This record gives sequence, structure tokens and C-alpha cells, in this order.
Amino acid sequence: MDPKTARRGESGGVKPQERPQPVRLASARPLRVLVSGADGFLGSHLVPRLTGRGHLIRATWMDVDGPGRRASPGVDWREVDLTRRELVDGLAEGCDVVVHLAGLFSRAGGQTLARIHGTGTRHLLDEAGRAGVDRFVYVSVLGARPGADDYFGTKFDAETAVLTSRLPSVILRPSVIYGPDDRFTSTIVRLLKTLPVFPMVGGGRFEVQPLAVEDMTDALTQCVERQDLDGRQFELAGPDRLEFREI
Repeated sequence: MDPKTARRGESGGVKPQERPQPVRLASARPLRVLVSGADGFLGSHLVPRLTGRGHLIRATWMDVDGPGRRASPGVDWREVDLTRRELVDGLAEGCDVVVHLAGLFSRAGGQTLARIHGTGTRHLLDEAGRAGVDRFVYVSVLGARPGADDYFGTKFDAETAVLTSRLPSVILRPSVIYGPDDRFTSTIVRLLKTLPVFPMVGGGRFEVQPLAVEDMTDALTQCVERQDLDGRQFELAGPDRLEFREI
């Protein structure tokens, strides 16, 4: 991953950059890593990568058994609702790094985005500070900004909590992440198979820069293992800017 933060293009995207090379070198020492929300799509790629590199993983999940748990047997899995402070106490004990993936795309059950992204993140930051972790890695989203709708606005609020904490931190702002069993392309395929007409907002001409999950996993692995990235924010996107109808 280029240590320089990517700059936004004229249309608000991220300018194409050299594709990050996969992480191949062994880490200096095994780390104990707490990964929140590890049962999801991204966690199903990240946790096996980290364990394969010798790191010890403590991973959280909530409510539903997702693909991350099925892809990572033998990991120290803990069912934790991050919005309940008493359940977070002691979670990061003995950990070197926290990778915070837990989040929602829309309101689910009794959980709101503000509680998951805001309250949950603050609870985990407090616990990481108490446990004295070396680094807090937060996965936000490209386009997070103040005053935006629930998803992008609450992601920005979580970023603010990370930045104002006293913990060394790295924030990643990825574009749409794609790969096997993702929430993006899989949803498109399912709709194409079931609907007689496929809805296209704005004629499908809006542009995105899809990011391969392998590249996102490489970036996260470097954030876990490298100390020279502390205090940085990175915007991550794929090399191709595509119209939605092309995808």
C-alpha cells in the first residue's frame, strides 16, 4: 500500500494508482489481533490471512453465523454486542492490535446505524485504551462525511471518535469491495435472476471503482503489521472507474 493517501479525482473518485502487491514477507513477530465483526464477508478473507501468517486471532460476531466463522475454525470466537458496554469489558485484554470491521448497511432489528457505528465504536475504543493495545485499525467507507445519510454520516462519526481518541490508529476508506459471496455483485446477480426488469438509478451511469477483496485484505494486513502507518487515513479503490451499467 502506498504510504501516501490517495487523492480524490475531479468527479469525487480516487485516482488510479499502482495495484498494491500482495504481502509475502513474514511478520516480525506473531501478534494477538482482535477483529470485530469478523463473521462477515471481509472477515472471511482477513482472518484466514492473518492466522496463516502466524497471528493469534480473537474474533467477534453477533446474532447471525456469517461466512467468516465458517471460514475460520479454531479461532477464539466470541459473541459480543458492542453496543452493550458491560459485554465489551475485557474483550481486548492481551491484544496488540484491534481491527474494527463491525457495522451495518441499514437498520436491523433493534439496532440502528448510530448505535452500531457510534456507540459500538466508542465502547471498543474505550476497551482498547484500557487494554493498552498498540494500534486501532478502523474500516470506514469512501464518501463518509458529516451531515450525510445514516450510513455515510454515522461512519464519519465513528471516524471522528477514532481520531479524537488517544490510540495510535489507521483509518481505511474503501470503495465497494467485491469478491465471492459479497453483498454487491451477489445482490446484482440475484436481482437479475428474479426480476423481469432491473432498476437502474440514473440510467446506471453513476461511476464506482470496485476494489478486489484480495487487495483490501492486503491493505488491512499491512495496517496490522506495519508501525509506520499510524496516524494515517487511506482512500482505497480499484484501478478502473466503471459505470454501474457496465458492472
